[in-house]
Amino acid sequence: MEKKRTVNELVAASKNGDGAAFEELSERYAGMIASRISSFATSLAPEGGSSSFSAEDLRQEAQIALLRATRTYDADGKGKKVTFGLYARICVTNALISLLRKHKSEVRRAKENDAVYGETYGAEDPAYSAAEMRDLMRHAEGVLSRYELSVFREYVGGYRVREIAKDLGRSERSVSNAIYRIKAKLKRNAGK
Repeated sequence: MEKKRTVNELVAASKNGDGAAFEELSERYAGMIASRISSFATSLAPEGGSSSFSAEDLRQEAQIALLRATRTYDADGKGKKVTFGLYARICVTNALISLLRKHKSEVRRAKENDAVYGETYGAEDPAYSAAEMRDLMRHAEGVLSRYELSVFREYVGGYRVREIAKDLGRSERSVSNAIYRIKAKLKRNAGK
């Protein structure tokens, strides 16, 4: 009969690339992960709805945090001795807190953009005729940077931030920030 390995032995084996050791750690901490996920799932839900993140998304984020915990845990660390279980719980909790902050920031930014700048521009928007879209594009060419103009052309073409970022070889954050600036510039220069 094979002796059951201790948590510290599993962590050490996992650090050395033993996938089976990490799977065993994952099984041992599955309850903690499920508990952490359930406590954050309602915070990640939109108002009056279910979570915009699937349970699988949250579980994967928690698993990544657990893997990071195995890679960074120092069983022989100086100072206070922290068990791997507590360390893993802190790492998983922090990863889910970061996800929650990012989610809330994105929701807040989207609400602010809609409140300040109205609905999105777009060719599919029936509020803009073909002539108005041509005028808008001419106006945009006069006030936007080359990068912003590239983003704007794709944006009014109905492409999503993720698609624009991939097409232009930029991060989604860069594209989102450009869209924010574009709306501000167009609104500020609308009467000129």
